[in-house]
Amino acid sequence: VITGFIEEIEEGTTQGLKEVLDIIDIYPLLDEGIVRLCRWSSDYYITPFGLVLKYAIPNYLQLEQYLTVDVQKDRGYLEDIGQLEGKTLGETFNLIEKYKIVKYLDDGIISLKDVFTKNTFSYLFEEKDNFKKNNEKTMFIGGIKERIEYYKEIIESYISEGNNVLMLMPDYEMWGSIFYDLLKERFKDRVYWYCSSIKTKARMETFFKARSGRGNIILGNKSCLFLPISHLSLIIVERCEEDSYINESGFRFNACEVAVKRAEVEGINIVMGSLSPRVETLKQTRDDGWNIIRRGHYFTHNIKEIRIEKRVFGSGILPHGLIEIIKKAEEESSDVVIYTPRRHYTSNIQCMNCTTIFKCPDCMSVLGYKKQENKTICPLCHREDDYNEICPVCGGGVIRFLNIGAEYIEEAIANLQANIEILRITGDNIKKSKKILRGHRIKGSRIIIGTQLLTKLYGLKCNSLIIIGIEELLNMGGYRAGERIFQTIINLTDVLCPDKVYFFTDMKRGLNISGFLDFDGFYNSELDKRKNAEFPPFKRLFLLEVEKKIKDAGEKAISKIKKRIEDAGYSNLMIGPFYEKKGFHRWRIILKGEEEGLSKLLFSIYGSEGVWIETDPINI
Repeated sequence: VITGFIEEIEEGTTQGLKEVLDIIDIYPLLDEGIVRLCRWSSDYYITPFGLVLKYAIPNYLQLEQYLTVDVQKDRGYLEDIGQLEGKTLGETFNLIEKYKIVKYLDDGIISLKDVFTKNTFSYLFEEKDNFKKNNEKTMFIGGIKERIEYYKEIIESYISEGNNVLMLMPDYEMWGSIFYDLLKERFKDRVYWYCSSIKTKARMETFFKARSGRGNIILGNKSCLFLPISHLSLIIVERCEEDSYINESGFRFNACEVAVKRAEVEGINIVMGSLSPRVETLKQTRDDGWNIIRRGHYFTHNIKEIRIEKRVFGSGILPHGLIEIIKKAEEESSDVVIYTPRRHYTSNIQCMNCTTIFKCPDCMSVLGYKKQENKTICPLCHREDDYNEICPVCGGGVIRFLNIGAEYIEEAIANLQANIEILRITGDNIKKSKKILRGHRIKGSRIIIGTQLLTKLYGLKCNSLIIIGIEELLNMGGYRAGERIFQTIINLTDVLCPDKVYFFTDMKRGLNISGFLDFDGFYNSELDKRKNAEFPPFKRLFLLEVEKKIKDAGEKAISKIKKRIEDAGYSNLMIGPFYEKKGFHRWRIILKGEEEGLSKLLFSIYGSEGVWIETDPINI
């Protein structure tokens, strides 16, 4: 016996048909538009339809607890039905059979009402007439202040007419909470959150408000993309470039792409907002005739690039230029924000005797170091071990650190013994850092050190922004490395509004900073590079992964997959296979192209031999 979804009922004994033994839900949970969206997502992302439906109808939905029975006394009913009055649907299931409840609902003898809105629970919305609706698409390119004002203006125009608005956020803790507070201040009790991170009762209230309420704003991350919403007239996707919009487990999809498709399917308007959109997004908006609005300046800051030798940090001290900036901030009681791509003490440990780089025993990736916990950490398989300052090859004890991170910088600044408050913000301490930033401010200078989260500290004005080692993103971003550097620089300066910006870059490697400060110049150059390399948005990429505990089993599996691709005539599209050990043994094959019949082949491969498929992956 298996649990699944009933898409259609058909009489007969045709192969593939399953007998329905029992029903879990007595009503459809998705309307026709969302089902069509799921079908498109299945085809586009090469994912079985059932897996998409499983994501669209999450396990945390608990409708039976929040629906109560309302007996229609004027319709005439059997005496025992009266006992159902006011009972939750879950309680009713324990009193009578489900098929009887369905019959009573169909005959109008009982109805269901949710405990939040007190409205009658409708199974499906009225079918939308897409031909009478507009599907206006807008790309708003501007700073955070300009975007906020624009969003408030258009949201007001929609909810004042009783329409609902869905607004996608890249996260709940940082960016989402900022927008929730801003919109709540303006629109009061019309603002609701929907995501797995909030409490069940609050989430279910939003679910029912979305189904039957009017004039509401539904905020959420990618998990609310398939939420049925009545009278939905506008979708807003804020900071559409964020990686958190990519779902990388199970059903792998890009929420921004699905949002655009939902707007098309339901015939509603969509706005994508960003100061640094993805290259693919910008090309799509240009090619497909979107309305493009540009407001605000991109880079008007006083900037200075300081080239340093990388080994300066490895010696345990700070560059002289950085010390000068910190001392000046102390004298002026001003705030300094320091960005680095890495959150731990270092991402590279080297023996000075034999030059050995410390590597993970499991997957041979270069090890990092967390000094506060005194542990080495593998960035690939996440293995952690106690650090004993001894080279595993020669036994030497003279060790140096390369590619320093936020923890290292915090310690080095503290060693200056300056009268400065120091705060480190990384993904490990989000909640704690938020409380400190919103709490009582200590007089004097403050230095805030962090990683990518600094791009989400809206409202924290700083005098000086110091960006250290941003060229290291070239090693971490694959073919999107340039795009990541551009987005980091632009979003840091937009959110923090610094008076001065200092770039500390590697003297040997260097980086053409000016090339990342010109919006049109950067995107035109990046598009040319992608076109010449045949990368997205000019070619689609399909990543096939096989992961096995036993290496021999994996090699047999990847050989079979490779042969199927070759036999189907697509060997010219294939790159790989590549092998790596990440706890388990893993192989990867990349297919580049959109040739006819390729999707059919990929669907036939999906799941066989333990294969997972990801379309247009962001980390290769």
